[in-house]
Amino acid sequence: MLIKKDDLKLPIKFEFAKYTRYISLTLGIVVICWSLFIVIPKLYSDAHILIRLMPFLVIFLGFDVVQKNLFSIKKIVMSDEALQFFYIAKKRTYIKWENLLKIEKYTGRGKFFLFHYKNNDKTEKYFFPMAHKDIIDILNFIKIIAPHIETDEFVSSLLIKIEKP
Repeated sequence: MLIKKDDLKLPIKFEFAKYTRYISLTLGIVVICWSLFIVIPKLYSDAHILIRLMPFLVIFLGFDVVQKNLFSIKKIVMSDEALQFFYIAKKRTYIKWENLLKIEKYTGRGKFFLFHYKNNDKTEKYFFPMAHKDIIDILNFIKIIAPHIETDEFVSSLLIKIEKP
């Protein structure tokens, strides 16, 4: 049975670790505040250098957790018109289906898919992380909704192969 775009109930939504994200944000902010207002004022000038640097390391790690949760993908929505990526503290990315050109595995540092799309007559790139439990479903839905998209060998190997009778 061949699945078509008309068979899908759009919009389709995928969320990235909703509760974990907010718990991590809260803990990151609490750790930063704890270091700034409780630990740093209690440091003594005659303390060992490692003891004096420790709160700053904790603050750095807290900021890292907070920024990763604020600027990473929160939700993906596939509607009739477009593919949308939502964030907490960043402008959403909106890609119309007809403007999406190609999906390929990113070959640089990190594990990403690279989406090539047209935006105002310019070809742009969007880095989509592979770290989602439903990544194969997401890619298959994208290919069903927009069958014109080119894929590389790696992405093609993740897609469901449906032979026509």
